[in-house]
Amino acid sequence: HNPRNHQLMKLYILLPLIIIPSLIVGALWLFFSRLGKPVDKTKSTSYYYHAHKKIIVYAPQGNWFELDYYELNAALDKFVVINEDFAKDDKYIFWKGRTQDVDHATFHFIDEYIPADKQHVYSGVMQNGVYAKLHAIPGADPKTYTKVNTGINRWHHQLTKDSARYYLNDIPLDVDRASFRLITPHLAEDNTFFYAVKVETSTLEKMAKTQAMQGEMKLLHFDYVRAGNTIIYANGFNKFISIPFNEKITDTKVVSDYIIFVNNRMLYDGELHDGVDAASFTNIQWDYYRDKNHVYYKGNMIENALPESFKVLRGDYAVDAHHAFYKTTMLAKANPSTFTYDVASGIATDGKRSFIDGKPLPLSEGK
Repeated sequence: HNPRNHQLMKLYILLPLIIIPSLIVGALWLFFSRLGKPVDKTKSTSYYYHAHKKIIVYAPQGNWFELDYYELNAALDKFVVINEDFAKDDKYIFWKGRTQDVDHATFHFIDEYIPADKQHVYSGVMQNGVYAKLHAIPGADPKTYTKVNTGINRWHHQLTKDSARYYLNDIPLDVDRASFRLITPHLAEDNTFFYAVKVETSTLEKMAKTQAMQGEMKLLHFDYVRAGNTIIYANGFNKFISIPFNEKITDTKVVSDYIIFVNNRMLYDGELHDGVDAASFTNIQWDYYRDKNHVYYKGNMIENALPESFKVLRGDYAVDAHHAFYKTTMLAKANPSTFTYDVASGIATDGKRSFIDGKPLPLSEGK
C-alpha cells in the first residue's frame, strides 16, 4: 500500500465530517442570529436592524422565534420609530412592520394611541394570524373622535365617541348619542334602554326601561344599580337581570361584590333569596356565610347545618358538630370529628369513608 494514498483516503473521509457540521453550524448561526441592534430602544423593543442584511426587521420584544418576524421594505436612512409598533420612512407608515394604506402626510394619533389621518380613524384587524392591518372605522370622524374618559377603572373596553355616535372597541353603537352614559363597569343607559356589556364578545345587550325603573338612580356596588323600585344587575358575563320590588325600596346593604340586601331580602349574584336574616348575616370563609339560623353556600341554604359550630375546610368541604358537608350536600355517615381534606390528592376522609368532589369512593362505601 502507498502510505500517501492511504493518507489521502483518510483526508477524504475526514473532510466531509468536518465541513458538513461546520456548514450546519454556520447556517444555524445565520438563522438564529437575525437581530442586530434596536433601531430606537427608547421608543420600541420591536424594531431592529438585521444582524447581517441591510434591512430593518420587526420582532415583538425581540422574540422573533415565538411572536412574529417581518422584514421591512423601508429606507434605512429615512426610517423613524414612532412608538412600540408604529414607524415610518419617507414613503410609508408601518404598523407591526407592515406598510399601511393611510395618508402619510397627515397620519397622527388621537389621544396618544388611536391612529388616524385627515379622512379616517383606524383600527387593527387580524391578518395571517397576527394583527397587522389597519382598517378605517366606518363613519368615524377624525376631527371629533376621542376616547371617553369613563372615570371607571374597571371598564374593560375601549369606549370612544365622535360628534355623531359612540363606539365600543371601534364598533358603532346603536344608542341615543345625546343621553348615553356609563353607570357601572358593565352597565350603561340612555333615555330608553339599559345596556349590558358582554366582556367575552364586547357587545351590548339592551333592556327596555319600565315604569318601575323610573325614579332615583343609584350605584349600589360595582354590578348592582337601583333604578326606582327595581334593582339592575349586570356582571359583564352571563347575568343581565332586573329585579322589581312591589314595595318601595327603603333600605340597601352591601355585603360583597355578589351580595346585597334590599329591604332585608338577599340578592346573591343577581338572584333573590328570601328567609335570610340580614342583621346577623356574616361571612364565615370564602363562599360560606351564616346568619343566626342557617348556613349558606353561594347564597343557598345548607340543610341541617349548625351555624354556631360550622367550620370551613378546603376543597368546598366543611363540618359542624354533627355532620360533614360538601358545598350544600350533607355527607351521610361521615364523622365530622375526624373529617379532613388532603389538598394534594383531593380526597376528603374521616378515616373510614373517603370522598372526591363530594362523591364517596367505591371502596369506602358501606364501611
